Amino acid sequence: MAPVAVPTSLLDLLGDEKSSPENIGAEVDAIVKSRRYTILRVTKLNGLQASLVESSVDPCVSGYIADLLADEESVLSRKLASSVVPFIWKPAKEPFFDREAYPGSAEWSDFASSSCTVFFRRNTPTETLLFITHGSAEALFADTEALMVCQGWLQVVFDEIVMEPRSRVDPHVRVTVRERECLRWCAEGKTSEEIGIILSLSTHTVNHYLISATKKLNAVNRVHAITTAIRLGLLDINSPL
Repeated sequence: MAPVAVPTSLLDLLGDEKSSPENIGAEVDAIVKSRRYTILRVTKLNGLQASLVESSVDPCVSGYIADLLADEESVLSRKLASSVVPFIWKPAKEPFFDREAYPGSAEWSDFASSSCTVFFRRNTPTETLLFITHGSAEALFADTEALMVCQGWLQVVFDEIVMEPRSRVDPHVRVTVRERECLRWCAEGKTSEEIGIILSLSTHTVNHYLISATKKLNAVNRVHAITTAIRLGLLDINSPL
């Protein structure tokens, strides 16, 4: 299967402060703005196979990660197989890891002494997508809400890779004006209670609109709904409130 490059515009969207809820925190901000990342697709048919989708780091680093994912005995592969949530992985913990393998590469040197944050989604029993940022955000794992927000943003990346976001949204379903208003204020970092005060609605009604919009857009959470609505042209975050 040929690699599918993630459009630069999508990564720009993820790194745009204007499109990020203000309350997601510095750790999430660092993750979604990261330009040091590797995205891979792992398939398990006749053994494990890992293919590179997109990477911003030296090929010696991304190639090494792909080789590890094709090895069922590697620390990375075993952690991936046993995990249900994102995790931190340290390359230097791999057996036979050679810090001096690429003496001329500054990125390899940084990689050898760093930790990586591994996000993933299992699309099918035989296919998993990974988004690995080079440099961990350990504080992120102490904040469950922030971690969920970050995963919501990364669903957009995974959706783009499998080329499913537009086809999964029913063209006959329309997001109502109220639903768009609630999503718009949610994108500004407002809570349901705050949105209710702004729009003169009860918190319960605001939650109803947000849940309805999320379902219509086949999103996993509010953040995913916001980014999907933006990409589909249903929500303009630059319009005046």
